[in-house]
Amino acid sequence: MYARAVAATWFGPAHAGARVPTLRQPLHRGELHHQKLLLEIKNPELYPAIEKQTLKSLSNEGVRAVDTSVTD
Repeated sequence: MYARAVAATWFGPAHAGARVPTLRQPLHRGELHHQKLLLEIKNPELYPAIEKQTLKSLSNEGVRAVDTSVTD
């Protein structure tokens, strides 16, 4: 359920090889503990179609998106 985070190394050498949860893990943890999720996508212009891919992933996990507004 974890992905290797190459990007974590920019925090410093101590973070090399850090494990980062995939989207599925916090979704299941939130469901287990009756928590809600606030998901923010940083710099979506750098990742074409990231919003649609994220909404599809959420839908595949049975999550209903409440607000999909885009703010600047």
